[in-house]
Amino acid sequence: MKFDSQFNGKVYDPTRLTNEFNGSINYAWTNVSIGGFIQKKWSKRTNVSLGYSTFNQFLTNQGTGLVFYPEQRHSFQALTSIELARRWDLVPSAQVMFQGEAQEYLVGTNVKFYLKESALETQAIMLGGWARINDAAIISLGFQQNQLSVGATYDFNYSPFNVATSYRGGWEFAIIYTIDTVRENVKRLRTCPNYY
Repeated sequence: MKFDSQFNGKVYDPTRLTNEFNGSINYAWTNVSIGGFIQKKWSKRTNVSLGYSTFNQFLTNQGTGLVFYPEQRHSFQALTSIELARRWDLVPSAQVMFQGEAQEYLVGTNVKFYLKESALETQAIMLGGWARINDAAIISLGFQQNQLSVGATYDFNYSPFNVATSYRGGWEFAIIYTIDTVRENVKRLRTCPNYY
């Protein structure tokens, strides 16, 4: 395990002190996050979506003199899907996050190729490129089978922090299952017989 205080400006030095408290004090608290999402669909494969979420809604006192006041984090998302051809979609998106003085800007796109598309089954592969501005370039690869998506990304760090990571990037993996069985609001009219 490596700690920030073991970084000497060039490499991690395991002989340096960690300055970490390894006691057994545990605290629990409630943290609330909220968000919203709207989407406009022109067809099954062409749409635009906008979202906003905010995190750390409550200030937290952890007790026994330790006080932690997490700054609220705000996240804005814009996503779209554009049907280019019978089997090809372009899926660009952007995300902006702010928390205190920290900020992150993420932009990029996936290209989606449909192996199968029918009313009962969808199979697609996705390949994408992304940029976390002033930090990393990201490549992504994914597979979709109906509501299940599996993907992997690799970050190529190009920020000054790359010295601390020994110029290595990082893998991320995701498994997503989308529940899309929400019923549409259907008005049903009942006809009552006339009794004269």
